Amino acid sequence: MGKYAKLVSRVEKSVDYSAQAAMRDFVRDLIQRMDRQGMTRTKLAEVIDASPAYVSKVMRGEANFTLETMTKLAMASGGRLRIEIVDDTGADAHSTRHAADTTNRVQQGTDRFDRRSAVRGRQAR
Repeated sequence: MGKYAKLVSRVEKSVDYSAQAAMRDFVRDLIQRMDRQGMTRTKLAEVIDASPAYVSKVMRGEANFTLETMTKLAMASGGRLRIEIVDDTGADAHSTRHAADTTNRVQQGTDRFDRRSAVRGRQAR
């Protein structure tokens, strides 16, 4: 295994990486629920009694969520929060799940979160 592969492996095993992946998954799910219901960020902000700026921060993955906040967001979008611990099958399992989720979202036309991220990445170049 080369130096780069070792570095990637170490990063993928970190708490920060796992936390960011969980946050990204939560935001992706929230956006999908909002899209299905035609809910705007402004309406979501009203329902959870927060500012639209805070909701934008959440959608960018820049907010540090508490379980209470995640529960409020889930309920406001017509859902409920469920947290589970799964077997650690390595970063490949997360990458495989993410790839499968991305494929499903593209096929369903709900890949808004990832498309915005890609656009931001192109604009930064």
